[in-house]
Amino acid sequence: MILASPLRLIGIIAATALAVAPAMAEAATPAPCLTQGEFAGLVGYALPGVLDAAAQNCSTLPATAYLKANRASIAAQYTPYKQTAWPSAKAAVMKITASFAGASLSQSANGTNPMAALPDPVLQTLVDAAVPQIISSRIKLHDCALIDHIVRLAAPMPAQNASELLALIVVTEMADKIADISPVQFCPS
Repeated sequence: MILASPLRLIGIIAATALAVAPAMAEAATPAPCLTQGEFAGLVGYALPGVLDAAAQNCSTLPATAYLKANRASIAAQYTPYKQTAWPSAKAAVMKITASFAGASLSQSANGTNPMAALPDPVLQTLVDAAVPQIISSRIKLHDCALIDHIVRLAAPMPAQNASELLALIVVTEMADKIADISPVQFCPS
């Protein structure tokens, strides 16, 4: 089947997943937890897109703010790390899609997650489109100055270190908030 637009497919899949997630979360079978390494991989893979989306959404920041003024160099710094981070990011995506969709949707007739059958380039396109959109939709304008400050402090770090640090902050400081909105949990340290 040849699709008229890959972006249309991405939109349909993402919209469907987001639409069924709240209803299915209660019925979902317990998913395996995300390891810190898997989450750090997802952060590392998605970081260029997330930071670009944050720069766009943070309209309250002045044009001279680090995030806005250095948007191109930030992308150039983090983009090469995406392929290194992909195997861990993919493992995280498989767990997340299985837990959000619930057993009835995430398991095909042979008992596997149908997302696993997607070729990596297709799955990467889905992640590239969905994750920045999901994260940026949760950014509050009053958080933009803090985001800008964190990005400025992390900028001198290699992409892997910055990704692992951001993942560590989320896992240790925000796990309770994530637990309130997501069936996906982090593995105990």
